[in-house]
Amino acid sequence: MDWGPAITKVILEMGVTVDGSTIDTKSFLVSSERKFKGLDLTTGRTVSDVYVSDADGNRDSTGACITIEMEVGPEMA
Repeated sequence: MDWGPAITKVILEMGVTVDGSTIDTKSFLVSSERKFKGLDLTTGRTVSDVYVSDADGNRDSTGACITIEMEVGPEMA
């Protein structure tokens, strides 16, 4: 059974160099909003990892991007 597309990570371009020691999984609150024919399926997402990265989401010691990885699976709302 195909449960559809899923977003596993988001890359944020910060515009300044980010110190990786200042961010962690509790630094960000992520939610997804899906509305369809009167249904509001807004729910929180579980952040599994956060790190400084390049623009492609590759982990880096310094950079101007932050990558947020989130849990995903067919049993999740």
